[in-house]
Amino acid sequence: MSIRDLVTSGYYKGITNKELWNKASAEYGAAFIDPPNPEMLDLLIGMTQPESRIFEYGCSTGMNLAYLAKHGRPHVGGVDISDVAIAQGLETYDDLDLQISVADYSQPVSNSAERPDAFWDVIFTRGTLQHLDGDEVKNALLTLVSMLKPGGILAIDEANVGGSASTMLDITNNLHAHPWSYLLTEVYGDLLQGIAYPQAAYPGNSHKLTPFFVTKKG
Repeated sequence: MSIRDLVTSGYYKGITNKELWNKASAEYGAAFIDPPNPEMLDLLIGMTQPESRIFEYGCSTGMNLAYLAKHGRPHVGGVDISDVAIAQGLETYDDLDLQISVADYSQPVSNSAERPDAFWDVIFTRGTLQHLDGDEVKNALLTLVSMLKPGGILAIDEANVGGSASTMLDITNNLHAHPWSYLLTEVYGDLLQGIAYPQAAYPGNSHKLTPFFVTKKG
């Protein structure tokens, strides 16, 4: 059974996201070492330069960042809610000096001074926001957008609900499919622009998520 199957089966039901991913990382750590689906990473490499700064929200062990670093994009960083996964990554990729740490952006930030600087050219997240509820997604998106340089790109690879519905659809015990077009145009329309869906770049799309990019205004 895959980790995704375990999550959706209710095996981890009744515990927090942090507890869930600490438990999953401890039990299935080896599965978090190599990126299972490099399509989006290759797309990011193709649209950036070696000096570009790339950040991942929900980086687990840093496996995606390690892939980027090994393919000519060394200026990478990331955060994850699981201190177990971060510890595994720092040990596994110690030769790459990945800038990864434990943080939870799903909680509200009381003032802008507490948010990280607008430092990153690209921020991406894969299969992370779908584990958060509506308010937590909004909190995370606000922090991520604040971290982007003007003109920077936010790349999201998540379960998707089409259209402009403003309600959240709870599709399993632990996963939520969010109305991204509503969130990014109606909620953050003054900060973001240009939603693009590069599905053609994903032959087979083996992880069944829906990738899309938006650009920070400025």
